[in-house]
Amino acid sequence: LIAQQEEALKHEQQQQEKELMETIQSATACTNIVPLGRDRVYRRYWIFSSLPGLFVEEDYTGITEDMLLPQTSDLSKDDRLTQEFSKNGDFSELVDCSISTSDHLQVFEPEIAEKLPKPVHKPNQWYYYSSIEELDQLIEALNTRGCRENALKETLLQEKERINE
Repeated sequence: LIAQQEEALKHEQQQQEKELMETIQSATACTNIVPLGRDRVYRRYWIFSSLPGLFVEEDYTGITEDMLLPQTSDLSKDDRLTQEFSKNGDFSELVDCSISTSDHLQVFEPEIAEKLPKPVHKPNQWYYYSSIEELDQLIEALNTRGCRENALKETLLQEKERINE
């Protein structure tokens, strides 16, 4: 009898937790304008409460060419500095820079400017996953060893029912 009561209590708690998660997701969907995550090439994945399906935004704003290349752990000092700049967008650790009083632009030595990562210049594009099969293929293709794709995969699995509505 005690095992049955424990099982019933456990089932009731799981049901309450599920209802609470649905309430949180519903409230978040109405107010939260944050992507579900990013993949290895920094595409953002979105779901919208007003539209069914999964939307993918390919936006290269703030992305540099070196960010799209595979990374090795054996980086030279220049590569580490470039990588640090790519992450933080902060020049202060790379070079001593001066501020021009006339136009307030930072001026850098030409050889330092050549070492800085080049921004990616591509137009923004949107893609759309409309079927369960496409979504399953995407989830299966995400690499769990990558930090962005692992987090995205977990989020997509959690949101799968909502995406398919």
